[in-house]
Amino acid sequence: MQSKIAKELGNLPLAISQAGLYIKQKSGGFAQYLEDYQRYRSRVNSWIPKGPRPYQYSVATTWIVSFNEIRKSNSTATRLFQLLAFFNPDGILIEFLNSGTERMDHDLERLVLNDYEFREAMSSFEMFSHIKWDRVS
Repeated sequence: MQSKIAKELGNLPLAISQAGLYIKQKSGGFAQYLEDYQRYRSRVNSWIPKGPRPYQYSVATTWIVSFNEIRKSNSTATRLFQLLAFFNPDGILIEFLNSGTERMDHDLERLVLNDYEFREAMSSFEMFSHIKWDRVS
């Protein structure tokens, strides 16, 4: 069941973490969460745990808004971001990405191998604080 949830959420660590909080606080189980998510996706995504907080929106809401901005301008870049999140949220060598391009689909391979497009995509992630990009490595 957990793998179905992870797949449904695009294997994104932050989304999976937030799903865990939702399961603990609201749904009470993996099967119920998956049913809620598939039936009421927009309501589940906008769910905010109750409690005192000065900011009315969840991290998920602000993250989704900025991620959708990137998606509108460059859908291949969002696939790169999903790939980065899948591999390692703490650090990925650019050389590692370059060495695996033959296994990527054509658009993603072209993005990774085109230095300008790659830097543009990475800058868009960094602009919205989705990544920290060490240009020295």
